[in-house]
Amino acid sequence: MADDERPVLLVVLGAGASFNVRMGDQEPGDSMNGDVPPLTDYLFSHGHLENETWGWGGVANANLIADDLRSVRMQYGEDIGFEKALSINYGELAGNPISRAKRYLGLRLYLWRMFTHFSERYSLAENRQNSYTVFCNQVVHRWAVPRGIEVVFVTMNYDTLLERALRNTGVGLAIDQYWKPEEGWAVIKPHGSISWQRLYDGLPEGASVGNEDSLMDQAASLAALSGSIPVECDFPAMRGKGWHGYAKSGGQGPTVALPALELPFENEDSPKAMLSNCPAPHLEYLTGALPRTVASIIVGWRGQDDHIVERLAPAMVGTEVQVVDPADPAEISGRLQSSWPEARLNPVQRSFFRYARGHENDDLEEFLHGAVKP
Repeated sequence: MADDERPVLLVVLGAGASFNVRMGDQEPGDSMNGDVPPLTDYLFSHGHLENETWGWGGVANANLIADDLRSVRMQYGEDIGFEKALSINYGELAGNPISRAKRYLGLRLYLWRMFTHFSERYSLAENRQNSYTVFCNQVVHRWAVPRGIEVVFVTMNYDTLLERALRNTGVGLAIDQYWKPEEGWAVIKPHGSISWQRLYDGLPEGASVGNEDSLMDQAASLAALSGSIPVECDFPAMRGKGWHGYAKSGGQGPTVALPALELPFENEDSPKAMLSNCPAPHLEYLTGALPRTVASIIVGWRGQDDHIVERLAPAMVGTEVQVVDPADPAEISGRLQSSWPEARLNPVQRSFFRYARGHENDDLEEFLHGAVKP
């Protein structure tokens, strides 16, 4: 069977997957105990501002967003989601573009630092048997490959846990190695990745970006530029250098490499721009794979990215879709049903940890052998 004729199992992963990844076969404990980084609503909690592992670590200006978010949550309620709170804050700062640019450049660098540390921690040999590894072994290697099915992962997460789990070597993927149909998988990252960077080269002549403070001084100029297509990140050159490791020379002025991480609210009026941190060939591969989808699994993604919901729609025509979430999968399914009226959505209230390991009920095994007909 030709690669472009293989049936596809589409797996969509959101923040809930990495938040509940866990190592070994231990029961998930308190989400704030340090086993995982503080994601979503926990990202800017008071405790983690000073936490040595996941704290701000001196990233200039990023801590100002934490103060902003406390004000947003006081006004709109503690239940407001992380991205929604950021979107409100981003809008409130529209009248002060320089301050906003500095804050959100600081946020981008903080996220790169946090998720890089997170991914490298889980790449250690003793930490590789996590939920991603268990899930990939069962779905890809033991189930899909023998049946000639390709598993296409669409992950909204910046970290590289999925890529490392697919190879089970602790090593990530080169930017041109994100689909391996002969091995039964492909990975698409619409929101970018900590392992990618984009180059910005339109800074004023003589602008200095040799250290973090000077980089922040150019934040407003950077915000007005369009970066290059994402390229592979040079980790060895950056590790331990601080943010001055991004500064390069060339062109009409200094060129700066920044992490290719999408902050969705920045481009919410332009769906095309919202995908600018994902290489075009990756998106083209996804477009070709979607019509071949025979079933889908959604884990830890709440379906609130309208442009992603619309892009995935060709895969949701008459297919079985299992929606896995530890809190309210029925609510997520109901919201997605309005966008995918022909999909048959089945909510499953499980954490990724329990779902991947078959705790209590083996919903994953039953779904794979029941809903998917090669």
